[in-house]
Amino acid sequence: MKRRRTEVSTEDYIGSGKVYVVLEGACLEAARVDKGKRRQGAAEPLVLLSGEEHATFITRSLGSDPAKYRPDITHHCLLNLLDSPLNKAGRLRVFIHTEKNVLIEVHPRVRLPRTFRRFSGLVAQLLEKRRILATNSNEILMRVVPNPIAKHLPVGCRKILLTDTSEKLRDIRELAVHDIANDEDVAFAIGAISHGDIAPDWTEEHMAISAYACSAATICSRVCHAFEGRYGIL
Repeated sequence: MKRRRTEVSTEDYIGSGKVYVVLEGACLEAARVDKGKRRQGAAEPLVLLSGEEHATFITRSLGSDPAKYRPDITHHCLLNLLDSPLNKAGRLRVFIHTEKNVLIEVHPRVRLPRTFRRFSGLVAQLLEKRRILATNSNEILMRVVPNPIAKHLPVGCRKILLTDTSEKLRDIRELAVHDIANDEDVAFAIGAISHGDIAPDWTEEHMAISAYACSAATICSRVCHAFEGRYGIL
């Protein structure tokens, strides 16, 4: 019986191309909202804003719509991406581009918290300290990197916006097999938002990969599954 792989490897896989996923428009914003602790002389905790939990603060202090503060969407996308065989095989790179123009690089081996509460604490810490280190080493697991995203993508890679508003409908499996060469890199922009659309300035083409409106997490899963098939990753 073939031994199950437990570490990143490209052994026996087709080609050397990589898939880059950029979660665009992610509403990841941290603020100090606990006024009670400040009155008691303690430092206010920096928290990741969520429309469900911080609606009053978002409306009154920021004058914004709580409905767009959906960091859980980014959490769901990251879980799907990082848990994928595509990532474990070393063929996936993930970035987050927030609504506030903060660009975050996610290490392929980061062990993301499974609960949203712990994820919120991690992201708040990241936005404050600009990086997250592994507990037992100095390996950087997540970090804020300089814009633009194009600086972090391979030269010559295809840059595709995936949006359900595009009139160009493609089967992502056919795209992966017939349009992407074995050693060609490809970058996808996926909107980590609850509604509306994104318009990144770095993509060169756009398409929809389903006839139906799908969640961002579902789109992430479809991309991973298609390219796992393309590269022969089981």
